[in-house]
Amino acid sequence: MRFERPPFRKRPNHPGNNGQQRFGQGNNGQRPRMPEPPSLELDPMIEEEEDLEDAEPGLNREAEYLRQLTEDQTLVVLRLRNGESYTGHIEYYDKRFIRLTRKGAPNLFVFKHDIKYLSEA
Repeated sequence: MRFERPPFRKRPNHPGNNGQQRFGQGNNGQRPRMPEPPSLELDPMIEEEEDLEDAEPGLNREAEYLRQLTEDQTLVVLRLRNGESYTGHIEYYDKRFIRLTRKGAPNLFVFKHDIKYLSEA
């Protein structure tokens, strides 16, 4: 036995909407459109080495400094805006955060906007 779908029928308007169309009067029965998303501004920090070489000198000092600290595994002290400080070496960095590897303690992912300053230990 094969199941057959009953024929589609148009439903009457719901009595609570006063005979208006389903999605409002001004849209000709169409759904309202979502607003366009705001344009995202890219962070000026350039991460890729190809981009670092092509960029103007002096623009990417933060990226160069973090890369040097990462390669040398220099111990650094991160002081956060809330007053906490952590010591370790930078294992990875990105546009928005730094991964701090610590001895005898859990590794940390710290957002850059939470860092007050970073200094070598």
